[in-house]
Amino acid sequence: EVLNLSSNRITGKIPRSIGNLIFLESLGLFQNDLEGNIPSDMGNLANLRELVMANNHLEGEIPEEFAQLANLEVLQIQNNNFRSLLNIERMDSGQFLVMDYDRPKEGNDFKDIEIQETRM
Repeated sequence: EVLNLSSNRITGKIPRSIGNLIFLESLGLFQNDLEGNIPSDMGNLANLRELVMANNHLEGEIPEEFAQLANLEVLQIQNNNFRSLLNIERMDSGQFLVMDYDRPKEGNDFKDIEIQETRM
């Protein structure tokens, strides 16, 4: 249910097989050297409540499959190199208790997102 690999100097890409961990409720990948795109297979993690991927070198877009993460309450993706966060808008914005992202307002795709009672 909990997999915390944070602060372990893990390098490379997040493997697609992580989407097979369907009972996972908390995934911590904070403070590593992960790079590349987030695999769309992570959309299979329907029980996920907490996803922490901050402080890596992830890039590309947030996968549209993240809209399937209906139980997600904590999403921390700050200090990465994402090109677009547009797919976050497809998620149920009322579900978040915490969403951390620290790019300056200008240039982000979700500045009009309606997230209420959320730390952003």
